[in-house]
Amino acid sequence: MLFAGALVSILKGFDIEEAAFLALVSALLFAGRRAFHRPGLLRQEVMTGPWIGAIGVVLASVTWLGFLSFRHLPYDDDLFWTFATTADAPRFLRATVCLAIVGALLGVWRLLAPAPVRLAPMSAADRDHVARILAEHGHETGHQVAFLGDKQVLFDEQHSAFLLYGVVGRTFVALFDPVGPPAGRVAVVRALRALADQHGGAAAFYEVSAAMLSLYLDEGLALRKFGEEAFVELDGFELEGRARKGLRQTHTRAQRDGLVFEIKDGAARDALLPELRRISNDWLAAKHVREKAFSLGAFNEAYLRHFPIAVMKQQKDGVERIVAFANIWATASREELSLDLMRFAHDAPSSTMEALFVELLLWGQQNGFQRFALGMAPLSGMAAHRLSPWWSKAASLVFRFGEHFYGFRGLRAFKDKFDPTWQPRYVAVANDLSLPALFSALATLSSGGVGGVLRK
Repeated sequence: MLFAGALVSILKGFDIEEAAFLALVSALLFAGRRAFHRPGLLRQEVMTGPWIGAIGVVLASVTWLGFLSFRHLPYDDDLFWTFATTADAPRFLRATVCLAIVGALLGVWRLLAPAPVRLAPMSAADRDHVARILAEHGHETGHQVAFLGDKQVLFDEQHSAFLLYGVVGRTFVALFDPVGPPAGRVAVVRALRALADQHGGAAAFYEVSAAMLSLYLDEGLALRKFGEEAFVELDGFELEGRARKGLRQTHTRAQRDGLVFEIKDGAARDALLPELRRISNDWLAAKHVREKAFSLGAFNEAYLRHFPIAVMKQQKDGVERIVAFANIWATASREELSLDLMRFAHDAPSSTMEALFVELLLWGQQNGFQRFALGMAPLSGMAAHRLSPWWSKAASLVFRFGEHFYGFRGLRAFKDKFDPTWQPRYVAVANDLSLPALFSALATLSSGGVGGVLRK
């Protein structure tokens, strides 16, 4: 447009100065075109034809109704500048002009805004790459949630490392640490930050481990502790001794209640899926909750077919039925074992889920796994002394007094029954001002959308 303006300036009256100025600005913008790296909406279809037509009809109708209402008044230039409590016609004229100006400014601002990222579902090829990288470099079980397919996956150029993430507005939320060799991990972290910047947003990293803090610090990110994750070392785990008295009683009670632990995989697992769905629906109805997403699995048959299923059966009155189940996460190296989706029937014995954990710990020990991951206890283990940072004090208060909204202390107490070791987990953000956007995005992603945040 600037270059065209320079040509028109010459044609209309041979205005050399104006043409030279426009040509100079045009040349400077062309030379610096690499600095404009964000894709804008000018090249994308911002609104469909029907939407534009509908807006035009509304604006035209409002204007026509105004002129129709005041058609008896003769128009002159002074009418626009008449201010009085009963002067409705001048107010209508001013409002129409303001509406046109504001609409034009909003339209230009919208067109020049960065284009939103186009999210595509994970493909079969992406799943194959994820499975291969996890088999080669996976040391933690949480990344198995990738197979749910509700997140985006970002690879480095060699497809040697990957990072899971979700997008809400302009916030790009990475889930867990990247997986892969060191160079690949650095590459995908930088790639996500570049992708967020390209679309006018910011990247944040959720539930990152202490082992990779230097990676985020080197990228200039701020780290805030978010809670702790519990791990049980399976080497030497046993139910004997005073410390494990509660678990031993749970195990004994489960046997008295007729509970039997089994692992189902392959065709045997697939045949149980309809029955497991009934248990899952029963559990959701009893808890008055909806399926969660993002960092947790959901009942999805395609997802559950990726994993063996641990079931608890109850033999009662000569009838055997499943009363609880959980899908098993395990690393190929047998470094870590965990479970994800845990559901039980409303009439299952009260100790069923705790007994299922105990049985999985014993099963993992027998099958050569090194540790069992019990999962996160959000906002736990925060320092709350006089010199603590504001975030730690605020998180500690929520942990102590927010039990009504989320079972912070109850969750920590349940996992403490297994006498675990606790490891800190962090969030990495650009600065503290990014924390509200991160937690809002996490709530939206975990609840399956904005509507899910307002409902359980």
